[in-house]
Amino acid sequence: MLPAFRTSVLSLPVVTLAFVACSSTASRSSFDAPAPAADGGAGSSGGTFGTGTTDAASNQSGCAEAAKLVYVLSLEGDLHSFAPAAKKFTKIGALNCRLGAKRFIPISMAVDRKAVAWVNMREDAGVGIGEDTIFKVDTATASCVPTSIRGSMGGMGFSTNDAATDQESLYVIGEGSTPLRAALVKVDLVKQQLLPVADLKESVDLELTGTGDGRLFGFLISSPLALAQVDKATSAFSDRVSLTKLETPQAPMFAFSFWGGDFYFYTATGTGASTTTNVTRYRPSDRSLDTSYMRGIGFHIVGAGVSTCAPTVAPK
Repeated sequence: MLPAFRTSVLSLPVVTLAFVACSSTASRSSFDAPAPAADGGAGSSGGTFGTGTTDAASNQSGCAEAAKLVYVLSLEGDLHSFAPAAKKFTKIGALNCRLGAKRFIPISMAVDRKAVAWVNMREDAGVGIGEDTIFKVDTATASCVPTSIRGSMGGMGFSTNDAATDQESLYVIGEGSTPLRAALVKVDLVKQQLLPVADLKESVDLELTGTGDGRLFGFLISSPLALAQVDKATSAFSDRVSLTKLETPQAPMFAFSFWGGDFYFYTATGTGASTTTNVTRYRPSDRSLDTSYMRGIGFHIVGAGVSTCAPTVAPK
């Protein structure tokens, strides 16, 4: 079991049977002391990710419109869709995740090319850290079914395989070679197994998001906050971008997604009505960080997922 992985003593809601209730345990903090970003530049200086390897539409073959949206999971226990170009969130419904009498805390999520959300829920064990279970969630109705994928998991995201347009893999941050190490882990959705890839080179908490041109990225809760590309074979970080102008979130309220060539960060500094999630956009093409993109959206985001059907460059 990962020590203190994404855990805190905040007063946060828990998904219990078909409704959300309050609990004294929750979500995300680093494995160890956060590692600093390599380039401590102002604003969003640092890496250059380029535009990827696919054109605007080649990764969208056979994709439904629902698969091109971003989906977010709220601290309040609801699933929403997000259209970044329109700056619009749409509530889909409350999660209806059940597994006997167990109480669950929402941790993170990812979305596949069929617009199915894979949501990581952590059992509220009362004392200490409970086991994580991934649920399959219908993004049209928010109804969910438990899988047999269980263990210690955190951030997650899909990425296409070798820039292919229709084959993808789900990656999560999970337990490494020892209980004290975190690792990049690949999920076998057919056999419902966790397959460790490589231990992380740094002790840092992070979220994941992937792209339709085969890349994987991490939102690093480091000092300062940072964005980096994640090597899918070695877990190494590269092209790190320091996000020094981005507010430091209060765990578990941080997530991010890639859409249309840009990155969207969802952060909140508290659980109250006056500190709901802010959305910040980072644009690699000009290295601009727009902290005023959306402010105080009215709820608190703890997870975000976007499928590899999402555009890799800005739609025209």
